[in-house]
Amino acid sequence: MNVAPYDLVLADPPYEQHAAEGFLEWVSIPGLVSATGRVIIEREAGGPAASGERSRFRLVRTARYGRTALDFYTLSNRCEPRPA
Repeated sequence: MNVAPYDLVLADPPYEQHAAEGFLEWVSIPGLVSATGRVIIEREAGGPAASGERSRFRLVRTARYGRTALDFYTLSNRCEPRPA
């Protein structure tokens, strides 16, 4: 059963920066997230948001709720992930 592309992807990875970066790279697989889709990643509010530099996503908003932050990403205009 093929259900992609997804309009909304929610993630609560371990509160480590590299986990969120890796997740954004993984969901950058073409066709996994719709062109108007959003990716929301939960993290500890005290740390920085994942930049998404090596993915197809860009950070558009951060919402803070006490010690928790939610980072909202949308597809950027980049067609391919940037090389390492």
